[in-house]
Amino acid sequence: MKILWIILSVVMLLAVAGVGIGFWTVKRWTSPDFVAKRLEKRWNCRAEVEAVEAGGLGTSRMIVRGLALAPRDEIVESGVPHAARLPLEEAPIRAATIELRMLPFGLLTRRLDVEELAINDLVVAVALAPDGSTELEDMFGAVEGTDATPSGSGKATAKQAAPREGAFSAGSMPFTLAAGKVGLNNARFRLDVESSGARIELTEADFVFSDLDVDPDDLANRNRANFDYTGRIVIGAPGEEKKGLDAVARGTGFVAPFDRETRRWSPAWRSEVHIAQGARIDTFPVVEKIRERLRALDQAGINFSELWTEGTLQSDATTLLSYTRGRYQFESPFLLEFPKTAIQVHEASWIDVARNVHEIRGEIIPSADFTTDLVQSAEQRLAQASGGRVPPEIVSAMVGPLLQDGKLVIQLVSQGDLKQPRVDIATPVGNLGSLLDGGSKGLDGLREMGRGLLRGFLNR
Repeated sequence: MKILWIILSVVMLLAVAGVGIGFWTVKRWTSPDFVAKRLEKRWNCRAEVEAVEAGGLGTSRMIVRGLALAPRDEIVESGVPHAARLPLEEAPIRAATIELRMLPFGLLTRRLDVEELAINDLVVAVALAPDGSTELEDMFGAVEGTDATPSGSGKATAKQAAPREGAFSAGSMPFTLAAGKVGLNNARFRLDVESSGARIELTEADFVFSDLDVDPDDLANRNRANFDYTGRIVIGAPGEEKKGLDAVARGTGFVAPFDRETRRWSPAWRSEVHIAQGARIDTFPVVEKIRERLRALDQAGINFSELWTEGTLQSDATTLLSYTRGRYQFESPFLLEFPKTAIQVHEASWIDVARNVHEIRGEIIPSADFTTDLVQSAEQRLAQASGGRVPPEIVSAMVGPLLQDGKLVIQLVSQGDLKQPRVDIATPVGNLGSLLDGGSKGLDGLREMGRGLLRGFLNR
């Protein structure tokens, strides 16, 4: 959502440059150099623009081609003309084209009235610091009153300058903003999370924002946009073939771009999320820790070795997700169904990606076939121990505490660091974490549970 505001900021700067349709067709104000200079003057960035086209009568139409935005560097500070610059080697933001249609006469009443804005082939690649910030915060601050930090290299690279104050506050908006439709078409986002080493990528993404309405003087009532989206999301470590998540997602929701109290840019949103059948979950640290805990149950005489054979989603999964100040929170249950297992995430579970912490509560629910296999395995073990004398009450007493409506249900809690999560699983005799902390005595307790039940029955 911050990218949308950056692009709209570009539009506002262009509008300020030429108030009214007549000015927009003046060659000077539609030259790539002029547009790039306006962006660099207003923001703490370096800008490249390949071409600008503008025209129209009742409706202004503008196309910006080959936009690239990077952190401000010594090239900008030294005033090198755009025609003499080498192309940027790296830029965290690029867009092939930005196409705008707007009603220009609203500018006379401080209203930016956008009919349609299309951002095509947008590419954004940034790193997420542990405090939740990215280089975009520094790039789009006010330029005045701050010294840059030149590198002296002379190379056309995106070298970070000193941060500026006043970035992304509602007070910096010169207009109220209204937009009927804003589209991000074939966008690609890459976020490298420094605290965990994970890379989050969203590709083949299409976003449509509608009914965008922001009034910097009335954020309580006019601070909202609706949106729809679809795209492929991949989460994993860079360079590794296996990924934690590879899924096609879609959804719809709404966003409030500014914090009403601080008036600063701090998008909060709420959205339905649909993960399509066929998604793959493989190597999340939380999943690995769950497998480790389940293997501990195998050692205690309960066979869970076949519980996780693969991580392909068997049906669409849907939840309601909200985001506020860096935290993603589940507002409805989230059921993920795999071939032999389902994982249900409870509402109120949350993940803070920037700070690399989480708290997820839910259940592992093996399939009916797996539950049947577990019960039969218990019957066979007890039959061997009792010489064939196995009353149904013994099996029920041994397996029953784990069953709900005839299905095995294992309570799950995962907390703390996302890279080194603390996972606990409930068993009939207590939390597995506590049992494992007690060493062999805890595991012996699980083994003795069935034996004790059997001895009690045979001695009656």
